[in-house]
Amino acid sequence: MYLNYFGLRRAPFGLTPDPEFIYFTPAHRNVAAGLLHSVVSQKGLCVLTGDAGTGKTSLVRLLVSSLPQNLVQVSLVLNPSLSPLELLQEILRDFGIQSENFTKAQCLARFNQLLLSLHAEGKAALLIVDDAQCLNAEGLDELRLLMKMETDKEKLVQIILTGQDELSGILDEHRMRPLKQLVASRHELFPLTVREVDAYIQYRWQKCGDTKPPFTPEAVELIASASGGIPRLINVICDNSLLTAFASDQREVAERQVEESLRDLHIKYTPRPAADTRLAPQASMNGPAAVRNGSAHAASNGAGTAAAVTEEVKEEDCPLPTLSRYLKPLWRFRLSGLGKDAEER
Repeated sequence: MYLNYFGLRRAPFGLTPDPEFIYFTPAHRNVAAGLLHSVVSQKGLCVLTGDAGTGKTSLVRLLVSSLPQNLVQVSLVLNPSLSPLELLQEILRDFGIQSENFTKAQCLARFNQLLLSLHAEGKAALLIVDDAQCLNAEGLDELRLLMKMETDKEKLVQIILTGQDELSGILDEHRMRPLKQLVASRHELFPLTVREVDAYIQYRWQKCGDTKPPFTPEAVELIASASGGIPRLINVICDNSLLTAFASDQREVAERQVEESLRDLHIKYTPRPAADTRLAPQASMNGPAAVRNGSAHAASNGAGTAAAVTEEVKEEDCPLPTLSRYLKPLWRFRLSGLGKDAEER
């Protein structure tokens, strides 16, 4: 509704997990690199946790799109609230095997056969379970049993569990110790700092239009405070604030429009203190280039104001992980004794 009014080609603050809109902080890059390394090195089981809306689903979808399809087959389970049999059937369906009439034993036998076949061809199988905190104890134990499908040297299936913070608590329970012992790496996504919220808004806006975002520095600070740095909430607040500004024929989104949107959305917040302890000078210097080039005085005092970010964020300041271009050579090296790659060498 407000796209033409603000000179936008498309909506900048959608709620779908579009990998194109991922804004990469240093923490995001580290997590993406860690996940890629786990898959390439066939670590077995790794876990990604973070608060709801921090971008876990977007990150794993980007990971999937970065993997060479001729070397990796992927199953992405988005609804883990299933019985053990239904979970196995869902996984097999993603791998192209119809198993509606299979028993659990038949599903396991067919899956093991598939994994051995992929391994013989020099390919890997990747299973991603999103919202894994919704898995019941039987489902988690089923995944543990899948991890037993291996050769003498490596795991036949790579599993990534993504979930909200409570997933960590579940895995730390005494009854889950057999599964926890199989976790090769754990990663966590955190909310954005105030500086990162400002850069995040600029980044998404530049994906959709050629103008600068209309949010005042004070509005950005309020958005950061009310959202707690959660990207999904930032999108909701920004979208509603733009609509409020459009309805009142305002070309600028100020605190008043954000406050009105927060009331409409029933979002409660505590005003951010003058000095945001999350924005220590060292942390701000590790951010994107536009943040590092902000006000030196503000950075030295740890002041987390959006006004300190004075330069426009450019897309190259927040590049997607470049590790994906190394995946094929790495895979060829790892599979140097297998199949077609070995013959080509």
